[in-house]
Amino acid sequence: MSTNTEIETTNTSNKNGKQKLETQEQNTAPNLSQNEVNIIIESWLRIFNVKLGWIHDFDKIVTKYIKYFKLLKILQGHDDGVRNVQFSSDGCEIVSSSNDKTVRVWNVASGKQMHIFERHFDAIRFAEFSPDDQMTMSSSDDNTIILWSLKSGEKLKELKGHSDSIIDSKFSPDSQFVVSCSRDKTIRIWDVYAGKEVKKLEGHSDIVYEVKYFPDGQAVVSCSEDKTVRLWDVKTGYEMQRLEGHFSGVPGVDVSPDGDIIVSCSYDKTIRIWG
Repeated sequence: MSTNTEIETTNTSNKNGKQKLETQEQNTAPNLSQNEVNIIIESWLRIFNVKLGWIHDFDKIVTKYIKYFKLLKILQGHDDGVRNVQFSSDGCEIVSSSNDKTVRVWNVASGKQMHIFERHFDAIRFAEFSPDDQMTMSSSDDNTIILWSLKSGEKLKELKGHSDSIIDSKFSPDSQFVVSCSRDKTIRIWDVYAGKEVKKLEGHSDIVYEVKYFPDGQAVVSCSEDKTVRLWDVKTGYEMQRLEGHFSGVPGVDVSPDGDIIVSCSYDKTIRIWG
């Protein structure tokens, strides 16, 4: 009898001790608002690449899916190495450029070629859709840029002016202009509809690898083998700022969506963030 009593007493003691511990833990928990809790949990899930939806009425996180990629299609047609690919803004089409001197536009759903553009005389380093998806642009080792109509499949304009291979080219956010950079150490801005060069930006002392418009379209950023990143005013063509610090060539640069931060990468094995 006494044994049972001791067991019951022990169980009661353990239960009370557990309750005290739980109460103590609850009392020491940080007092967070529901919104703060939501932000913290969403941050955790973002780190693990989990796409989620939030149901506030039930205070629950609904995991929609964790994406596991698998091969869907192989697009074949190019006769030589493919240099770059890019989606259209609606994700329904892909444009590709190749050493075979062609630009090709593909339908994502069917995998079929919609256009084959053939007018360049050398390898095509880069191609992209205009932001309004009305055109595609290609830049080539033949020192030219060609603008193509996605509606008619015809060549719209050929932009000539660079004296060496064009490494990169980008549309302005409003699709009205193109900026390009070259082995000739220059950056050029072109009027899309006039098909003419409107600005020549000079200052880099070596190959210019990449150029990007700022989101507002008022400036461009460039990077070069000369180890610098430079910002340019597109209206005046003046160099606004020079970012120095890399110890080797800078082949890549990008601008954050809000235009407040620049990131660059270098052969010096570093990535640098500027802001």
